[in-house]
Amino acid sequence: MSGYAAVNDAFRFVEKQDTLLKQVIRMQAEKVRLQGTAEAKKEGEASGANSER
Repeated sequence: MSGYAAVNDAFRFVEKQDTLLKQVIRMQAEKVRLQGTAEAKKEGEASGANSER
């Protein structure tokens, strides 16, 4: 394999890793957002239950 081909392969590998990492970050951000939404909903229900008493 020539030096050029090796560099090209390495570049493609790094691009693929970058793409995968970005996908993981997006999924983690979505998970955190959903957890925050669920917690806010629980807090809202709890405060609603308290105000009814």
